[in-house]
Amino acid sequence: MDRVFGRFRYVFLPSVWMLQQGSRTAQAVGLRFGCYEKAIRVEKDLRSPSRADENCFSADSAAYVSLLRECGRKKSLEIGRRVHAHIIKGGFNVGVYLGNHLILMYKKCQNVVDARRVFDRMPRRNVFSWNAMIGVYVQHRQYKEAYRLFQQMQKEGVQPDAITFVSILSSCASLDSRALGKLIHAHSLNRKHECDNVVGNALINMYWKCGSIDDACGMFAKMPARNVVSWNSMIGGYARHGHSEEAFRLLLQMHRDGVEPNDITFICILIAFASSEALALGKLVHAFIIGAGFKSDVLGNALVNM
Repeated sequence: MDRVFGRFRYVFLPSVWMLQQGSRTAQAVGLRFGCYEKAIRVEKDLRSPSRADENCFSADSAAYVSLLRECGRKKSLEIGRRVHAHIIKGGFNVGVYLGNHLILMYKKCQNVVDARRVFDRMPRRNVFSWNAMIGVYVQHRQYKEAYRLFQQMQKEGVQPDAITFVSILSSCASLDSRALGKLIHAHSLNRKHECDNVVGNALINMYWKCGSIDDACGMFAKMPARNVVSWNSMIGGYARHGHSEEAFRLLLQMHRDGVEPNDITFICILIAFASSEALALGKLVHAFIIGAGFKSDVLGNALVNM
C-alpha cells in the first residue's frame, strides 16, 4: 500500500464529520496514506449518502476520484478494485462523475472487462463516458468493438464530439478500412467537425494509413487552418509512401506559409530521404536543420540513418 501511495501525504476520505462540515472539508480534511487500511474501515461510520446534502456528496466524490486517479497512475488494479468496492458498499450511486473515473482507472490498469461492466451499469452516461469506453477498446486494439459502441452511441441519441471522431478514425486506420473511414468522415461533416483541426488531422492520418493519397491531399487542401501537426501528417504520409520529392516540396511550402517546423517535421522528411536516390535532397534538409538551430538526439539518429 505504501508503495502505491507513499508519495502522497494526504487523501480526502468520507466520514460523518465530513458529511456534517460540507464542501469545506474538501480543502480542510485529510488522512495520511500510511493509514489507508484504517481509513477504509470508516465505512462503518458513514451515513447513507441519500441523507447527505449535495455539497457533502461532492466532497466525497472528489475524495474517491483522487484515489481512482492515483490507482490509475500507478496501474494498481487490486487497490482500484477495493476503492470501487468501497464506493458500492458505502451506498454511493455510481453516476456520471464517479462512473467516468472508474472507467478511466480500469483503462489505465489495462482491464477492459471491468471498464465495460462499469459502463453498462451506469444509469446515465454523457459523451465523456462513451469516449472513455471507446478509448478503452482502441487502446486494446479491439477496433470493431469500438466501432460497434460508436454506432450504439448514435442510436441512443448521444452526439459524438471531436474526441469521439479522433478515436474512431484511429480504429479505421488500424483496420485499414477506407470505406469505413469515409463513412466516419461523412458523419463528421454532418456534425460540422471536419473543420476542427484535431479531426482534420485524424482524417489525414486515416487516409494515409489506408493508402488513399488523393483523399489525404483533398482533406489537407480543404482545411481552413493548418497547424504544424497537419503539415507533419502530410509530410510523414509522403515519406511513408516513398514520395520524397513531394515531401520536400511540402516542407518548402510550409516554410513559405510561415509555419515553424519542429523535430517531428524533420524526422518525417529525413525518412523520405533514406534512399540513396534522395540523398542530395537529404543533405539540403540537413543544412536547413543546422541553419534553423534544431538539436535533439532523435533528430541526430535520423540524420545518421539517412
